[in-house]
Amino acid sequence: MPSSSPAAAFSAVERARSGGGPGFLTCRTYRYEGHHTMERRMKLRYRSAEEVGAWRARDPLPRAAALLDPATVAGLDHAVAEQLAAAEEFALASDHPDPAGALDHLYADGLRPRAGVSP
Repeated sequence: MPSSSPAAAFSAVERARSGGGPGFLTCRTYRYEGHHTMERRMKLRYRSAEEVGAWRARDPLPRAAALLDPATVAGLDHAVAEQLAAAEEFALASDHPDPAGALDHLYADGLRPRAGVSP
């Protein structure tokens, strides 16, 4: 039963908890930024500000944060900022990866050339 409201999630959880089995929710999301930084540099504008604004109004993160105590939100934001800072520090302090390994682990079963292509 499709629904665009949080009631669908609550219903699925209640059904599972009462022994009704698993459920499946289809959730639509929206990408605010382009797939690549080049879109911003080239100033590609294929969506209107109104479209982006309408989707931002539906953003689940601020909507969920509004349901929490402000101190909890501040604590979560602080913890995330600390994790991001630590990740950035680690990345900047790390050696650059060897370009020869750029294709390692690209596919779950390894990188195999197409038939008829010499490695």
